[in-house]
Amino acid sequence: MDEAEKNGFNPVKYQLSSLNRAKYYPGSEQMNSIIIASKDNGRILGAQITGPLDSVKRIDVYSTMIYNKMTVKDAFNLDLAYAPPFSPVYDPVLLAARVGRKHV
Repeated sequence: MDEAEKNGFNPVKYQLSSLNRAKYYPGSEQMNSIIIASKDNGRILGAQITGPLDSVKRIDVYSTMIYNKMTVKDAFNLDLAYAPPFSPVYDPVLLAARVGRKHV
């Protein structure tokens, strides 16, 4: 948050917990996400995820969104693949965007 403020942004930080794959699928584990976005325009400024190894899939999505200056609304409109071994119906990135719409 401090870094975002130093660079002239009006940041908001929010967090959520979600599952890394379909609840009924073996090996489903909890992921914790922290997202920083601009209150002014919803732009994604940063993300942190803790959880199982396959969390790297989601952080790659956030890296791409940050590079392309995407917003929470853009994230909410992404069409991410669904496959029980890799993701629940509502991917954690999409869930974070849904929560983020309440903050920006």
